[in-house]
Amino acid sequence: MTLTAAGGKIPKDLSWPAGKKYMGNVDAFLKSLLNFDKDNVPVNCVDSCEKEYISNPSFTVDNIRSKSSAAAGLCGWVVNICKYFRIYQVVAPKRAALAEANRKLEAANKKLTGIRAKVKELQDKVAALEESFMKATEDKNVAIAQAEKTSRKAQLADRLVNGLSGENKRWSETIKKMDITGGKLIGDVLLASAFVSYAGPFNMLLRNQLVEERWRPDLIQRNIPLSEGIKPLDLLTDDTARAKWANEGLPIDPLSVENGAIMTSASRWPLMIDPQLQVGLGGGCSGALPCGAACKFSLAK
Repeated sequence: MTLTAAGGKIPKDLSWPAGKKYMGNVDAFLKSLLNFDKDNVPVNCVDSCEKEYISNPSFTVDNIRSKSSAAAGLCGWVVNICKYFRIYQVVAPKRAALAEANRKLEAANKKLTGIRAKVKELQDKVAALEESFMKATEDKNVAIAQAEKTSRKAQLADRLVNGLSGENKRWSETIKKMDITGGKLIGDVLLASAFVSYAGPFNMLLRNQLVEERWRPDLIQRNIPLSEGIKPLDLLTDDTARAKWANEGLPIDPLSVENGAIMTSASRWPLMIDPQLQVGLGGGCSGALPCGAACKFSLAK
């Protein structure tokens, strides 16, 4: 009754009849003992129990068990509650200090977390700035290299322009000459095309007659532009091709050269007279001239 006094107000009547009345409802009494708030026992209640009961040498569990086992259980409960209270008086401040330390630690950890986040943010900014600096440095080096390259090109261009400035006159004359030649290209090509298409079966004499006495006068009569003194071989071949043919075995006489020009310029196999059997020569099938089919005719005896 002393320990369980509400608000520390100890009842004045602590007699046995009052105790029996307090324990009249056994279930409620046991429930109150099981749910007893041992951490918040009033100090005066504990002091009164220690002074009035626990200090009595006969107030022991073993002594009271000889009288009543139920009373011995209550005795042990009272003794243990008082001991717990005294221990709790020492532990409670330490618990409070521990809770305060944990609170401060949590606040410090939160602050540390914020500082670490700030440090990481600054480190990320530094890394981004370093990356930007490296990129800017690389761009600068590229720009410098490009400027040097451009400068070298400009110097070379100046040298080229200065070196070619003397060619202006020759180029102008060449352009004029090409303009004149281009205007007469139609007649030149007609003459060369006719030579390739129709002059193959004839000898040198007849070929010259066709060109000089038939085709050229006809072009002039029809007012088709034609270069003065142009010959079919001037368009159909050049000195390089002739030297190559000669190196591969083709004779260098005009008829053979004309035959080679006709063979290399015709889109189809031309009909040609080959009295010297030049198709059978190495030059005829070596790659310089296309190979053709040869038919050999002889008079019956």
